[in-house]
Order: sequence, then structure tokens, then C-alpha cells
Amino acid sequence: MTAARLQGAIRFPAKVDLDRLGIQSISAITLPDKAGAPATTRITLNVPTSAVDWQASRGSDSGIILSPTSPPVALGSAGSSGSSSSSGSASQPGASGASAAGSQLITVILPPGPPPSTLPGSSSGSSSGSAPPVNLPPTKGRLLVVIDPGHGGPDPGAVGRGGLRETDVNLDIAKKLSQQLEAAGIQTMLTRTGEYDFDLQPRVDIAERANASVFVSIHANAISLDRPEMNGVETYYYSSGKQLADTIHRNIIRGTRSIDRGVRTARFYVLTQTSMPAVLLETGFVTGAQDAANLANPTFRSQMATAIAQGIREYLGR
Repeated sequence: MTAARLQGAIRFPAKVDLDRLGIQSISAITLPDKAGAPATTRITLNVPTSAVDWQASRGSDSGIILSPTSPPVALGSAGSSGSSSSSGSASQPGASGASAAGSQLITVILPPGPPPSTLPGSSSGSSSGSAPPVNLPPTKGRLLVVIDPGHGGPDPGAVGRGGLRETDVNLDIAKKLSQQLEAAGIQTMLTRTGEYDFDLQPRVDIAERANASVFVSIHANAISLDRPEMNGVETYYYSSGKQLADTIHRNIIRGTRSIDRGVRTARFYVLTQTSMPAVLLETGFVTGAQDAANLANPTFRSQMATAIAQGIREYLGR
């Protein structure tokens, strides 16, 4: 496996906005220097001096996922100077020297992984926790909404107050949303229906192959547990998704009386790689005192699903 092929396998989670978090480039990838050595890979990133810390993990398709530490920690702050976390982060501010004024090189360690037969480009090997095959229905002559519950399986997403897990919130709202749209005569498809590991590109592929009318990715937000006052709903879109985002967001605020944190553009993977109007919804902060209590409540999650459904129906003219 060459460094060039590994760089081609690197991607970022749906909720990572590179414009905000500031990876300027992948400066180098260092492979094990001798045969039989543990498959530990070092990825050197060129980032601003004010950037957050990063960690590396392996996806279910053996790709490499780079993501910010959660909650994000500013480089150079206490607790982030060269210590390794259980998730494989080992950023060392300044360890590789400054790359330019206002920027620096940091090194992220990718822990040992599976044997070479399961690395990108291999024809064998699959994750036992991967999603089951998707049977795509015909799409001609009807509306189809692809609903994407973020995270899943070994990736719980954000974990908030009382152990509230983002993946559980996302999936429950997604299922309720699907039921409500189906009852209104709008066909739906969920990118996942259970707790299994599912990477970003397959989620996009489902929507593209099904020729979806719209794509709605459901997430929950998070910040430090020391910020219980941080609550509210955010909606993100890219390119053609603005009207869909505005319509859904307006209905969520009206239907749930959540704090309005606005509609914004972002270059999230599932937004930039889908060809149909697409949005990513942050339904609240699992770390917020008000939002966590709401998102843990099945009744509120039903209200959230109803509001999202109303926004989608309004957008589709149904």
C-alpha cells in the first residue's frame, strides 16, 4: 500500500466543515519502515496555529477517517500536547515545525489496522458490522425522500447529558419522520435502520442510485458539558439546498419552539456529494440543558419529526 493510495482513501465525517476547521493540506503520510512492522501510519497535516486537534480512525470500508477530537480542543491547550487518546489521536503541536507564518504541521497517528487484504483497493474482506444490502425501489413517477440518520454502530456520534447518544436520537427521529411522510403518500428510504457502522459514501450512493427527490441528514449537536446554556437548532445546506433548508428550518422553529441558531452553508460531505437538494439538520445540543431534556423525550422527538415532515411536504408541494 503506497502513501498515494492511502491519501486517496482519506475522507472526513459528514459534520466536518473544512473551511471552518482549517486543514490546509495533507503534508505527508509515513508508512511502517520495515516489513512485518505494526501497521501504524502517521499522517502529517498542515493546519493554522488556531486549529482544533485531530484524530484518525478506520472506516468500515477500510478507508481512513480524519475527524476533530470531540469536544474540539484547540491545539496547544492543556491536555493536547502530544498525548495519545484511545481513538488514535496523537497531535503534537509544533513537533514537525512551522510550515508557514500562522500555520503549523501536526502528526496524527492511525493505529494498527486489518491485514493488507482489507485495505482500499482489495477485492476481499468486509466489515462484519457493515450495513446490509439495500434493495432500491423503482423511482419513476413519484417523490422519494432519502433520510440519513447520522452515525451508527461503533460510532455513537456526540454523547451528551445523562449519556444521551446522538445516534439514538438521530435514528428515532428518522424513523418517525419516515412514518409521517409515508402516511402522507411520500415514499421514503432510510440510509440505515439499525445500529451498524455505515460510512459516508454509501449514504450518498443510496440517494444517487435511487434518484431521490431530496436528501435529509439528521444529526444532533454538541459542545463541552460545561456549556449547558448552549442550545438550539441549526440547518446546513450546500448549493441547491437553500430553499429546502429554509423551509424545513422555519417549520422546526415554529413546531418545536426550539432556539433558532440559523440556516448556514457548509461543505459537509453528504451535502457536496449529492446531486439533489440536500440538508443536514442539527436538531439540538445533546450537551445543552434544555435540548438534552427535549431530545431524550420521545414526545419531543415526535414533534421534531412532525415539523421536519411539514417542511419537506411544503417544499415538495404535498
